[in-house]
Amino acid sequence: MTKLKYLVKMTPLNTYFFGGEKTFTTASGETNYFARSNRWPQQTTVLGLLRYLIGKTCEFDPAKIGKHSFIANADENEFGIITRLSPVFMVDAKGNFLLEAGTDYKKNKKTEKVERFNLKPSDNELVNFGVYGTAYKGAADAPNLTFDYKECMVSALRNNDTPDSDLIDPEKIFHEHSQVGNKKNYKGGTDEEAFFKQAFYRLEKNYAFAAIVETSANLPFSVEIETMGADQSLFRVDAELLQDKDTVFDEIEKENFLKTGSQRIVLLSDTYVEDSVLSKCKFSICNTTDFRNIVTHAVKTDKGEKTGNYHQISQEGKNPTNNAYKSNVKFNLLSRGSVLFTDQAQDVLSDLNNPNFKTIGYNYYQIIK
Repeated sequence: MTKLKYLVKMTPLNTYFFGGEKTFTTASGETNYFARSNRWPQQTTVLGLLRYLIGKTCEFDPAKIGKHSFIANADENEFGIITRLSPVFMVDAKGNFLLEAGTDYKKNKKTEKVERFNLKPSDNELVNFGVYGTAYKGAADAPNLTFDYKECMVSALRNNDTPDSDLIDPEKIFHEHSQVGNKKNYKGGTDEEAFFKQAFYRLEKNYAFAAIVETSANLPFSVEIETMGADQSLFRVDAELLQDKDTVFDEIEKENFLKTGSQRIVLLSDTYVEDSVLSKCKFSICNTTDFRNIVTHAVKTDKGEKTGNYHQISQEGKNPTNNAYKSNVKFNLLSRGSVLFTDQAQDVLSDLNNPNFKTIGYNYYQIIK
């Protein structure tokens, strides 16, 4: 089978909103006053964008885009000519790839630079980092960590080509914008109980989201303007065929399996894993994120109807007409940037390697000292 690799860049043309579990209306039907966009798109969001851009050139032929969208832990997930998707990362104006460096960083108040924490625990003291989902028991079980609760951890980014250079503070790339308003009722008037606040993000100029897409045939587009995420956020999508045989993620995967013993593992993407993986770690700094994706089928199994109106999502987790619907299964993933310290590296890597999730860019990691 032919394997082609593309660099796909997604540049927001204005502010954007990537919805998560907590938007104005939750999967359980509850209503929220405040909704905040996620900084990064879900891998399933990028997959959906690519399937749509391919599909509209071939009348949404299932042979080209797959019979259905991603279904977690399904026996089979295939997406037509898309055979693999990398984690979403950031690119700058010079084409540098910016990857996760880990959450064990802080911002130096004097220099404004991002620096690693000094790792020196107090003797045999039980310290619980509840807000970061981690704990350790004294010097024997921790990688020499000293943590000041007054300092905020930063999920830093690093230039893959110059990993030892200054790290990048995400706050300098992601800028939050808020708006308030009042939803109109069905008669066109205002509803006094429907005030809302919504937080969007805008990317710093000359930055874009990116992913490496492996395909079995040429992508049928090079430049497109398309919506992605909620509120019809507009993006410019550029696809560039890569000439190099190996990509940065191929190289990272090869290097990972050459490393044994005590290691520091940084998650490059959100990661689905069993809770037992943390028992194999001496120490971890882990945030979590909710995952519940929209499910679409090329053909419904009950009446043979094609999924049609993708933006009309059923909140009940089922598909009463021919619309797309939200999955009724919610997963709790370890967030991108989470850090695992372990002396059982290969056992932990075995737990992280979930082929189903990895196909679309989840469960990627890098062993970094």
